[in-house]
Amino acid sequence: MVVASGRDPHSALKQELITRVSRDNFEAVLARLQWGKEGVGYSLHTNPSSFSTAGLQKTDFLAYLGFQR
Repeated sequence: MVVASGRDPHSALKQELITRVSRDNFEAVLARLQWGKEGVGYSLHTNPSSFSTAGLQKTDFLAYLGFQR
């Protein structure tokens, strides 16, 4: 996911895990990213781990919200 600052979250100099939530075959992680003294951003990563052949999939719903694979 691209953070609001437009920077690549994987290029941050410092990454700090704020919280991790796992429920009903779904995991979400919120991280604080820092690129320099004032370059700070946040990143939300999700991991749906279930699949169904009927209805709207969790991955489709996340795509509607703007998440990328």
